[in-house]
Amino acid sequence: MSDDDAYPRTDVYGSLAEIEADFGRLPVNADGEPDLHRPYIDDLTRPNPDDPTGRSTMRRIPDVLDVWFDSGSMPFAQVHYPFENADWFEHHYPGDFIVEYIGQTRGWFYLLHVLATALFDRPAFRSAVSHGIVLGSDGRKMSKSLRNYPDVTEVLDRDGSDAMRWFLMSSPILRGGNLVVTEDGIRESVRQVLLPLWSTYYFFTLYSNAARGATGGQGYEAQRVTPERVAGLPALDRYLLARTRGLVETTSAQLGAYDIAGACETVREHLDLLTNWYVRTQRDRFWSEDHDAFDTLWTALEVLTRVMAPLAPLLTEEVWRGLTGGRSVHLTDFPTTDDGALAADDDLVAAMDQVRRVTSQALGLRKANALRVRQPLRTLTVAVDDPQALAPYRALLAAELNVKDVDLVALDEEVTARFGIVQRLAVNARAAGPRLGRGVQAVIKAAKAGTGPSPPVWTGPRPSSSRRPTATWSSWAPSTS
Repeated sequence: MSDDDAYPRTDVYGSLAEIEADFGRLPVNADGEPDLHRPYIDDLTRPNPDDPTGRSTMRRIPDVLDVWFDSGSMPFAQVHYPFENADWFEHHYPGDFIVEYIGQTRGWFYLLHVLATALFDRPAFRSAVSHGIVLGSDGRKMSKSLRNYPDVTEVLDRDGSDAMRWFLMSSPILRGGNLVVTEDGIRESVRQVLLPLWSTYYFFTLYSNAARGATGGQGYEAQRVTPERVAGLPALDRYLLARTRGLVETTSAQLGAYDIAGACETVREHLDLLTNWYVRTQRDRFWSEDHDAFDTLWTALEVLTRVMAPLAPLLTEEVWRGLTGGRSVHLTDFPTTDDGALAADDDLVAAMDQVRRVTSQALGLRKANALRVRQPLRTLTVAVDDPQALAPYRALLAAELNVKDVDLVALDEEVTARFGIVQRLAVNARAAGPRLGRGVQAVIKAAKAGTGPSPPVWTGPRPSSSRRPTATWSSWAPSTS
């Protein structure tokens, strides 16, 4: 800019060639190399061409552009747009998603939008994943100088890279929360996810290799369940295949929305169903070399490994190749619900999920009353809305809970009075507090006194036995009188 307001002039340079043309040279550093940084750029001055007196001088303005401007220019600067790659840029901008730690919301994320709006009048990206901060075992920010984290080499040698990967991706850090890295947390990934998958695969190979059947003792080569066979399979097989379909639907939606932690939790819950319900309850069928059981488990494992492949790439590769003999799970397509083997059966899934909840709650009652599962009991009475839906699974409930008879009754007023069933509304103060403020104490007192509203009817998906729906108080507030 001109240093004399009487002869104003501003020059903005877009290339080294333009600078050299006006000043006759480029700024150079101590090594004699061109350098646009301070203080070398400040050495470039020239007379103001608009000043006939020749007294004013063109000097660099004192301000320094925010360094994040460079990062904000990345989408187009990386391909030298608009001077090159114009067609490529038009087909690759804006980006599908960006990812950085939460502090960048005021740095890179912001400047990307500023420049995109100024230059192109459109957003700079379609989605953003903002992760939290990784903390060491002492709760402070992870630091090389502090060495406040487990030795990475030891973790990889002992637990494997899939364990570390799963620990990070299933944690709150991918939802903007902070994460404390501990060895126990990494090992929990092994216990809850990696070992169950490997154990199920090992169980399958052990019994399929030992199966005699029509192969004369050479093992049974399982195959994918065909759509035509599904209707004739036992209920537990159809249930597993239907739940595998649900796994594909849910994880596809979660991964499509970049909800990586949510997809990890969905897979973990499915693994619990696979190992602690299907395999455990159907073990006798594998001992007796039931080909339907082998084919169902093979199909469920093959689909599961393709779903898990982005989340645990090494273990799923080993299992998938062992199942199929194929080259790599990572060269296959992600599963879809178009797979005819994964037939939907909402009624069966709802009934079997309720059977699982009844089993979990009854086992909890046994434990609470110090009645070991090995001790047989005469009768289990189950009060549900639709007893007929559970009737086909009486024998399964009896075997799981070690009772001689299962009595299914409708949950009506007579049964409620007979067994003393009551409904109580408990206020989750942590959830209600931010909404109600000081009024939360009055709500708690009203709920305990029974003067609050009737318990809300849960209309969403049925929670597992370890989760309960949270009541909200959007339509009722305590009286101030």
